[in-house]
Amino acid sequence: MAIQITCITKPQGHFDHSAIIGFGWKDESTGQTSWISRVDLWQWLTDSKSNMVYTKDVYGNKAYAYPRTNERGTCYVQTAADGTYSDNLLYLNECA
Repeated sequence: MAIQITCITKPQGHFDHSAIIGFGWKDESTGQTSWISRVDLWQWLTDSKSNMVYTKDVYGNKAYAYPRTNERGTCYVQTAADGTYSDNLLYLNECA
């Protein structure tokens, strides 16, 4: 299953992937939308290699996200393009 991340929830002023509390998402195949916590999304991605998460830019290009863990053991999700991790998720709007 693949879901598109459409927005993020994070404490104001924090600009780190591990500070994201949760994500709004959409399943493009069914139209279903919901919200998932950072930890639950990380677990969902690590539970199955067929689960995929991505964002889209204004041109429709996808950037896929992957589960990561920082040096303090905090689990988070971050996009990568061409093997380089990037900030696509941090640039998304805050969830309403």
